[in-house]
Amino acid sequence: MQFSEFPKISFKIMVLGKPKKLQRSKLTRRVESERDRLGYSLEQMAKRAGYNERTIRNFLNGKSTRRRTKIDICTAVGIDIQQEQTSKRAKQVQAADDEHGAYNRDQFREYVGCFFAYRRSFETDGNIIRSLYEFFWSDKDGCLRFKETLQYHSLRLNRIVKYDQEGDVFVSNSIGLVHLLTKVGGALRLVTLTKLHHDEMTMSGIILTQAERPNHFEPAASAIYLRKEKGGMPDDLAKQVGPIECSDAVFQTANSILDQVEKTIACFALDSRP
Repeated sequence: MQFSEFPKISFKIMVLGKPKKLQRSKLTRRVESERDRLGYSLEQMAKRAGYNERTIRNFLNGKSTRRRTKIDICTAVGIDIQQEQTSKRAKQVQAADDEHGAYNRDQFREYVGCFFAYRRSFETDGNIIRSLYEFFWSDKDGCLRFKETLQYHSLRLNRIVKYDQEGDVFVSNSIGLVHLLTKVGGALRLVTLTKLHHDEMTMSGIILTQAERPNHFEPAASAIYLRKEKGGMPDDLAKQVGPIECSDAVFQTANSILDQVEKTIACFALDSRP
């Protein structure tokens, strides 16, 4: 037989080395740390988690483990990863959409709370109206919302009037303004404010709305400013809303600030022709 007639035989050379070391995750190390702190043996861990020791050992060594098993093992040492993951996801989505300004909830935490708002009265010349604004984050709407409380007895109308408002908060980072928009049955009201002055906890701007007259409504606008109230419950603060007359001690301060807003904050189109 010729040499060439022998069948060809191929050989594979295998290089043996140390087995690849499994990478332990941050969660695995955290569970191990809690186990050491609590003084649990593998047997105790297995009993508390409802698995055998081999499963616990595999998890602690970094081997692939089913999610349900991870949850049970973490729970055995007091770690609730389901709640942590839920909280993490909630935090990730706590930002308004592009239409509202894409602002982050954490950036506007100081806006949350109660503010007294002051503007000029639309029904009685010379009076100033104080109302209560409450700002809060709405998980349902995914943005800041506001609620304005304004209910009092009108001497001109001789009845209780209720001008409560609520709506979404829009924030434009490009122009540095905050917009409060109310939409009800085709009627709109817009409050445009400067961003919160953190040293004074105030916002200033203009309110554009409609004022009630006998048998009709008419366009109405006024300077307005809001000052944050550090204490007091909304129900208690709501008792202070309504007209502020000239004799009231708060009137002079409010009037002076509104004068300043009208002169330096708000911009009105005027006819400058001779």
